[in-house]
Amino acid sequence: GDGRRVEVLVAGMQERSSTHQIWLTRQGDRVWAGKIEVDGRGSGTAWFQPNESIFKFEKVELTASTADTSATETQAMVLEGIIPIPPPPQIPNIR
Repeated sequence: GDGRRVEVLVAGMQERSSTHQIWLTRQGDRVWAGKIEVDGRGSGTAWFQPNESIFKFEKVELTASTADTSATETQAMVLEGIIPIPPPPQIPNIR
């Protein structure tokens, strides 16, 4: 897709029954995207719709939850994932 609807899935998290903040990062800057609830088995799912395509960012990071989503520098990162470059659009074969 165009990267405007994003699903974050986690499994095997050690911090069970917890909440984490979701951040999108590019060139060292963080943009808050939402939060994800981790269940008692260490799994969680969250959907969000960023203001711009997810492919304009480099990474997704999860941090320990805090009520202040503006405290980007003080939150310890728990998990990060690199956002892949989207494949080019397919051009139909015309014969």
